[in-house]
Amino acid sequence: MTGGNGFIGRSLIPLISRLCANVTIVDSSSASVFAGYENVTYENYDFLHLVNKPELLADHDVLIHLAAFLGVDNCEASSTDTLLVNGINSCSLFQAAKQAGMGLVLYTSSSEVYGDLVDADESSRVSPKSDYGIAKLFAERYLSSLSSKSFKAVSFRLFSIYGALQRNDFVIPKFVDQVKSDKPITVYGDGTQLRAFCHVTDAVHAIIKTLKISRQLNEYTLLNVGNDSEPLTILELAKLVQDVSTGFGYNATIEQIPLSQTIRGASREVYKRVPNITKARELLRYEPMTTLRSGIESFF
Repeated sequence: MTGGNGFIGRSLIPLISRLCANVTIVDSSSASVFAGYENVTYENYDFLHLVNKPELLADHDVLIHLAAFLGVDNCEASSTDTLLVNGINSCSLFQAAKQAGMGLVLYTSSSEVYGDLVDADESSRVSPKSDYGIAKLFAERYLSSLSSKSFKAVSFRLFSIYGALQRNDFVIPKFVDQVKSDKPITVYGDGTQLRAFCHVTDAVHAIIKTLKISRQLNEYTLLNVGNDSEPLTILELAKLVQDVSTGFGYNATIEQIPLSQTIRGASREVYKRVPNITKARELLRYEPMTTLRSGIESFF
């Protein structure tokens, strides 16, 4: 598993460690947070190094590729790193995995590949607005081209995953951090951008369910993973965080900032992004369980 020390990996490892005999985490972070797991090994280097370590890949059956260059501001400010890490380097890793004889790749892609779209399903048009979305789509397509009966692959298009371990440059943890720091909740633009948020515990269960039925899958599978039950605008999200925080003794305010003052800007802002998860429901019997309010409460 690449990026195992990251946000999704830290929620996934406790489940994977019970399902698999041996798990190796490859992460460039300085220290592992999984010292208590007997069947989990930690390797401290960038995932690209695996391309030159075929023996490590050959010792494993499944590659779960979570590692990525993340954050809207980071990616917009560093196009080269975004396209290299999330695009070219990921493709090199997939090629190395196939050459090493691995049988399955699970790849976390992104809903950013759709651009603006409501009720987006896996057959919907793709029109990424960001370098991040372009790189993720490129890696998806490359992985699809490599897939075969002996080298199956799944790309998960994740929709607005959130949780208490997430970095503060993502919208929900950022809003909560602003509340806890007695700062205004900052909403970009008029706040009418539409989103549907999915708690990380629901997302990782979709990955686990996929792993369990992997032998039944086609050579290549695209899957939307998200929560379609509570779409709301970013301004409504800010008001929800404000309301939840009141119960914990905070008195938050909301401040709106023009999109022209953001790194992404108005032209690259995604205004509508809501998933259709019918395929995941049918294939995995997947059903997100965490309400947005309870998910936000877990931050406090």
